[in-house]
Amino acid sequence: MEINYHQIRQKNLLKAKQMNLPINKELPHLDNIKVYKTEEEVVRRALCIYATLAISFGLEKVRGLNWLKEEGLIDSLTDQEKEMALHNKFEGFEIKVEALWALAWALNLLKK
Repeated sequence: MEINYHQIRQKNLLKAKQMNLPINKELPHLDNIKVYKTEEEVVRRALCIYATLAISFGLEKVRGLNWLKEEGLIDSLTDQEKEMALHNKFEGFEIKVEALWALAWALNLLKK
């Protein structure tokens, strides 16, 4: 069975409009998604976010940073993640849970 992405999008847009929900017109159509990162790059980002989230939710900082070093991920941390991990600046960082979910979803788009 072939999926009709256009039909699904139109149905969802109509439901959102009926519920008075804001609509983000920048979201891509599922049939036009292009992946610009390698599987390894996406996995590295997901692991960095996972580790820094764990620290922000209470994992001992030394333990989290040691794990990142052991896995060779320190250089893959963003400046924000380094700042958070090194200087305990956690405020607002928990929203990265959504980023982790998005990366996990993106991994399903990669060709095996």
